[in-house]
Amino acid sequence: MGGGGGQVDPSAWRLERFSRISFYTAVSSLGVGEHVSTNLSPRLDVRLFENFFPVNHSFSQSDFDIALHIRFANAGVVADYYPFHRPFHISPGLLFYNRNRVNASLKAQPNAVFTINNIDWFSDNADPVHGTGRLDLGGRGFTITAGYGHIT
Repeated sequence: MGGGGGQVDPSAWRLERFSRISFYTAVSSLGVGEHVSTNLSPRLDVRLFENFFPVNHSFSQSDFDIALHIRFANAGVVADYYPFHRPFHISPGLLFYNRNRVNASLKAQPNAVFTINNIDWFSDNADPVHGTGRLDLGGRGFTITAGYGHIT
């Protein structure tokens, strides 16, 4: 006779460290990337990730040719903590490589006329109006996210 009133033997849910591993592709605000994760305990996984996603787009607007280049390139490590034995997780991490940036350039078309502050300007065909810009979104540091789903 015995029994524990429906209690589960701890060995039934015990999980050895590094006994599972997963590889997957994910889409996030950091881009499209590859992830590899493994379990450390029933409530804790560790995940390495890298993301890369380029966007190149050219268009014409109001007598200007505009080229836009967006590049996501980053990598980091995250610990996924499952506080309720459910798929919900809180994930503190470290972004240790971040080369996200946006580049833009514009060049006036031949005989372009444009207005700034109610004054008409004419682009010289020998040396047309042109410009470039760059925005670096890089930076390293700590992150915290939350999500739903068990990684490993």
